[in-house]
Amino acid sequence: MIRTIEDLLINLVSAGRMLIDNSGVNHRPSIGDMYEGLTKSVLEKTVFTGLNLNIITSSFIENKKGERSHECTFN
Repeated sequence: MIRTIEDLLINLVSAGRMLIDNSGVNHRPSIGDMYEGLTKSVLEKTVFTGLNLNIITSSFIENKKGERSHECTFN
């Protein structure tokens, strides 16, 4: 049952992950692209309009001048 926004997000992500896991795709870069697409889709549905935020699926950070960072890594 969905009672909170958190419940909604968890259910959206869970349903998307199930679709990806059952897709039969074994190509790791394609699976990564699918997860990035899922993340983008969830964020586009949940980020409020008027906040001047852009949802970008890339492993690079770009500043206002268009200069790109090196690929991001997370620990």
